[in-house]
Amino acid sequence: MATDLTALKAASPMEEASGCIQLRLIAPVRMGLGTRSIIPRPQPAPGALAAREQAVAEAEAAVPSKRTRVRGLKSRCGCLTCKARRVKCDEGLPTCARCERANLPCEGYALRQRSDGPGRKIGALLALAPQPAALVESPKPSPNGSPLSRTLTGLPVIEGADVAYFDLFRHRVAAELAAGYYTELWSIAVSEGLHDGCIRDSILAIGALAQAISSAGERDTTKGVTGHPSAPVSWSHQHPVNEHHRNSLLHHLRAISGFRAFIGNSTVLVQPRKVFIMTLLLIVYEMLQGHTSGVDNILNCGMAVFRNSITLFHGTQTAKTEMEDIEHALPRLAIMGLFTHRLNSAWPYLQHLRAQPDFKFPKPGVDPISKVFAHWGRFYTLAVTSLCQTAHHGKFTAFRVNARQANFLRGLREWKSILEQYFNHSDSSPEDKRALHLTMLHWDVVWISISCSLDLTGVAFDSFTTHFRDLLRGSVQFIQEGVASDALRLIMFGEGILMPLLCIVTCCRDHDLRMTAATVAYQIPWQEGTWDTRVVLLAHLGAVLMEESGRDEDGWIPPVSRWYWRGGQTRMGSLLPEFWT
Repeated sequence: MATDLTALKAASPMEEASGCIQLRLIAPVRMGLGTRSIIPRPQPAPGALAAREQAVAEAEAAVPSKRTRVRGLKSRCGCLTCKARRVKCDEGLPTCARCERANLPCEGYALRQRSDGPGRKIGALLALAPQPAALVESPKPSPNGSPLSRTLTGLPVIEGADVAYFDLFRHRVAAELAAGYYTELWSIAVSEGLHDGCIRDSILAIGALAQAISSAGERDTTKGVTGHPSAPVSWSHQHPVNEHHRNSLLHHLRAISGFRAFIGNSTVLVQPRKVFIMTLLLIVYEMLQGHTSGVDNILNCGMAVFRNSITLFHGTQTAKTEMEDIEHALPRLAIMGLFTHRLNSAWPYLQHLRAQPDFKFPKPGVDPISKVFAHWGRFYTLAVTSLCQTAHHGKFTAFRVNARQANFLRGLREWKSILEQYFNHSDSSPEDKRALHLTMLHWDVVWISISCSLDLTGVAFDSFTTHFRDLLRGSVQFIQEGVASDALRLIMFGEGILMPLLCIVTCCRDHDLRMTAATVAYQIPWQEGTWDTRVVLLAHLGAVLMEESGRDEDGWIPPVSRWYWRGGQTRMGSLLPEFWT
């Protein structure tokens, strides 16, 4: 069977121009039978592919390309002349091209005013960025302005009477509150006050109140007795005593308002150290005013807020770095307030506090003196908490109580050696040695109390008469050093020297020692924290009177005749306790 070959038909010129080139196959039809012949696949000519590619390229080149207009930077501000003529300006300097071609004077360009409307957001870093010195208008020097605001950048401007209030707090009140071993705490408070408005207003309020107290000369509620600050005047906002008291109230209200706004702002990250320092400042302000109930309420709120942040509570393992050395101040103040029988804020949290020593000791010759007071403050708080838990909760087993006593006595022996090394160090300043002296007196009190904590009759204290005599001698020496200067002292933040003297009055059964200690405590020339010296002292002297009446012929007081003041109601008119238990 013969089969004709396919024929290749050339493309027409129109098809070449349109780029559509087709290969047409012409197949012959076989005559005869109805079967279709098999047509083989055509093979292109050798030069067909090259010719087709050339035709496609020529067709694409023949299509005209889209023209684009050259544009410059889009501008919304031209020269004033072009704006008035309502023509396009190329913003050339010093004269634009259109004004030059039109031979017109180019009036220059107007500065763009950026509107700070509500819809425009300014970045925090841009708002806080310092401006060049040439663009910032230097403030006029004020004769009453603080030198800090003129020499250092970033510090607040303190003017007028506020300068005296801030300096009074920084140089006098903070030093008295510190009493040596709280120096780090109140140094942090002053530093925070330079950067935070709430803390600064609270510092100014305390400084103004201290100035008001010094000016008024009234810090005792007992008529006929002057110059004794142990029972402070209850200052009222309804009747300001003088101008300083009025300024103190204004600063205090401003601090409270700012602190509430800070706490209520959900967009601001709350810093624990700021809240901690602010809480202590509010407590000090209420102390100076003589408002014990206000101190108790703030302490209760502070303990609740820092329940999960202070490692002295069970369940909190890691302390925040910024509060590691000062976190014990709030629980210590609350626990020691229980001994005044007027502060009850620590009772709900007593069982939640740790009562085991952690054996963290400073290294003599390596750690600074501030670390000594930080570690001792923590150890002291744990020891006093253990004493309170043992005395008021009898659910502990004898083995557990004995083990706890042995651990604390072992820690106290280690602390005795450390305190003596720091005290005898030649580089210790007089202020540091005075603070170490007070710490060693507190060590004696804790040592005696822990050693006799398992004796419910109180007879074990009779074997520490020599210790009580040394404790009284050291307390008198400490007070004499404190009154040597002419400056009138206002307040100590902690329990200070009153607690060792009350320990002698309460626990020592030597008549001469305890009555001498009571006389010295009655004449302490400053206020010690939340302790109302005369109320507490007169209450303990009532128990002493009942004990003295129970002495036998040999001068010994039997266990059945030993009494302790455990609280009671107080008549606010006379501030005297009504009954003893």
